[in-house]
Amino acid sequence: MARLTNTYQQYKADTKLFASWLATTAKANGWSEPGPSDPSPNTQLDPPSLGDGENQAQGSRRKKKKKGNVIRPNY
Repeated sequence: MARLTNTYQQYKADTKLFASWLATTAKANGWSEPGPSDPSPNTQLDPPSLGDGENQAQGSRRKKKKKGNVIRPNY
Protein backbone atom coordinates (compact mmCIF):
# COMPACT_ATOMS: atom_id res chain seq x y z
CA MET A 1 0.00 0.00 0.00
CA ALA A 2 2.90 2.34 0.71
CA ARG A 3 4.14 1.94 -2.84
CA LEU A 4 0.75 3.01 -4.20
CA THR A 5 0.72 6.03 -1.89
CA ASN A 6 4.22 7.01 -3.03
CA THR A 7 3.22 6.63 -6.68
CA TYR A 8 0.16 8.82 -6.14
CA GLN A 9 2.19 11.47 -4.32
CA GLN A 10 4.72 11.48 -7.19
CA TYR A 11 1.88 11.83 -9.71
CA LYS A 12 0.49 14.82 -7.79
CA ALA A 13 3.92 16.47 -7.60
CA ASP A 14 4.57 15.93 -11.31
CA THR A 15 1.13 17.29 -12.21
CA LYS A 16 1.71 20.41 -10.11
CA LEU A 17 5.11 20.93 -11.75
CA PHE A 18 3.65 20.52 -15.23
CA ALA A 19 0.74 22.89 -14.53
CA SER A 20 3.16 25.49 -13.21
CA TRP A 21 5.39 25.16 -16.29
CA LEU A 22 2.40 25.38 -18.61
CA ALA A 23 1.10 28.57 -16.96
CA THR A 24 4.53 30.21 -16.98
CA THR A 25 5.14 29.30 -20.62
CA ALA A 26 1.71 30.51 -21.70
CA LYS A 27 2.17 33.88 -19.97
CA ALA A 28 5.67 34.23 -21.46
CA ASN A 29 4.14 33.74 -24.92
CA GLY A 30 1.48 36.41 -24.50
CA TRP A 31 -1.50 34.53 -23.11
CA SER A 32 -3.53 36.44 -20.56
CA GLU A 33 -6.27 35.22 -18.27
CA PRO A 34 -9.79 36.05 -19.40
CA GLY A 35 -11.40 38.97 -17.58
CA PRO A 36 -14.97 39.27 -16.30
CA SER A 37 -16.22 40.57 -19.66
CA ASP A 38 -14.81 37.60 -21.61
CA PRO A 39 -17.19 34.73 -22.30
CA SER A 40 -16.82 31.65 -20.17
CA PRO A 41 -15.14 28.70 -21.93
CA ASN A 42 -18.21 26.65 -20.94
CA THR A 43 -20.62 29.03 -22.69
CA GLN A 44 -22.70 27.11 -25.17
CA LEU A 45 -22.66 28.43 -28.70
CA ASP A 46 -25.65 28.36 -31.02
CA PRO A 47 -25.89 25.00 -32.78
CA PRO A 48 -24.83 25.02 -36.42
CA SER A 49 -27.54 25.67 -38.93
CA LEU A 50 -28.82 22.63 -40.77
CA GLY A 51 -29.62 24.78 -43.78
CA ASP A 52 -32.49 23.73 -45.98
CA GLY A 53 -32.07 20.01 -45.27
CA GLU A 54 -30.47 19.33 -48.63
CA ASN A 55 -27.29 17.87 -47.12
CA GLN A 56 -29.29 15.69 -44.76
CA ALA A 57 -31.30 14.27 -47.63
CA GLN A 58 -28.11 13.61 -49.57
CA GLY A 59 -26.70 11.66 -46.63
CA SER A 60 -29.87 9.61 -46.40
CA ARG A 61 -29.66 8.79 -50.10
CA ARG A 62 -26.08 7.62 -49.67
CA LYS A 63 -27.04 5.33 -46.80
CA LYS A 64 -29.88 3.82 -48.81
CA LYS A 65 -27.60 3.35 -51.80
CA LYS A 66 -25.02 1.57 -49.66
CA LYS A 67 -27.67 -0.73 -48.23
CA GLY A 68 -28.78 -1.61 -51.73
CA ASN A 69 -25.28 -2.72 -52.77
CA VAL A 70 -24.95 -5.42 -50.11
CA ILE A 71 -23.88 -8.74 -51.59
CA ARG A 72 -25.76 -11.63 -50.05
CA PRO A 73 -24.70 -15.25 -50.49
CA ASN A 74 -27.16 -17.62 -52.15
CA TYR A 75 -27.78 -20.63 -49.96
